[in-house]
Amino acid sequence: FMTPKYFKNTIKGLLQKTAFKTSLLERLGEFLAKQTQKDGQTHKKLQNTLAFAPENPILLDSYGWLLYRMGRAEDAAFWVSKAMIQSPSAKSAAHLGEILWSLGDKEKAKEVLIKARELTPNDQELTQTLHRLNLSYLDAPFDAP
Repeated sequence: FMTPKYFKNTIKGLLQKTAFKTSLLERLGEFLAKQTQKDGQTHKKLQNTLAFAPENPILLDSYGWLLYRMGRAEDAAFWVSKAMIQSPSAKSAAHLGEILWSLGDKEKAKEVLIKARELTPNDQELTQTLHRLNLSYLDAPFDAP
């Protein structure tokens, strides 16, 4: 089992030794986004990570998702939308759909989720989001264009 401190120290060491900084930063961002601490430490750590690659869509999505989990849905929508503009993905679409849904923009949320489902019909996170939002009827298979 990897503790957060061990993970952080491992990432720091690898960042100093390898050319795979972006990939490592993405993993760190995803790891941090799964954390939610009331003291804001995780938020600050993810902000610092994002500073290394401010246009990285995975980090943008991770930061937005963390903000959403902290109760900052409007801010979250901005960051996840930015990730979707950089590089649309099923994961970001699932996050943006859920954020928009929570903000009451259910039609836009459905539009984002349907488009993502058409592009990636078997994505597990997208399927889970559809079920969580009681939109299972959108989970029907789509014919490829």
